[in-house]
Amino acid sequence: MKSFKIHPSPPVVATTPDQLAADLQPEERSRLSSAFGLVAGRHRRITSISGWVFTGAVVTGMTAFVVPQSVFVWSGIGMVAGMVAAWAILVFRPRLVCPCCANQLNDRLGPFCPECGARALQPAGWLLPRKCTECRRRMWRGKSRIFRIRACTACGLWLDDKGL
Repeated sequence: MKSFKIHPSPPVVATTPDQLAADLQPEERSRLSSAFGLVAGRHRRITSISGWVFTGAVVTGMTAFVVPQSVFVWSGIGMVAGMVAAWAILVFRPRLVCPCCANQLNDRLGPFCPECGARALQPAGWLLPRKCTECRRRMWRGKSRIFRIRACTACGLWLDDKGL
């Protein structure tokens, strides 16, 4: 009988880009960051709209309990339509791609910290996620992430002060 061994999954790392942000001139980095600012603003706005549509769908569904029986079906249809619309808005929102290296920002972690932009990410441990030695943040990921993306993790380009 074989013994039970737990093997941690290998770290998920972004592909190495051809060009790092440190190799760019400051004007070029500024131009790329401002170009990404437009995409980030649109991404935030669309995410917010989806949240409001979902909230409206839930409120519509809750009104089904107070409206007359004849309107009950329409209330349910409105709730389902609102939830489908909120899901569709989230699915079709713009993808977050670094303008410098074309890295998908939500996918994988590279050598750069997404919070501070420093090249200081330690590898993941057995039960602990990757950690930045500069800002001391852990890069927890589950159904969602608990860190903000302010810099590209593949090339180190500072993208957004607010974070996504």
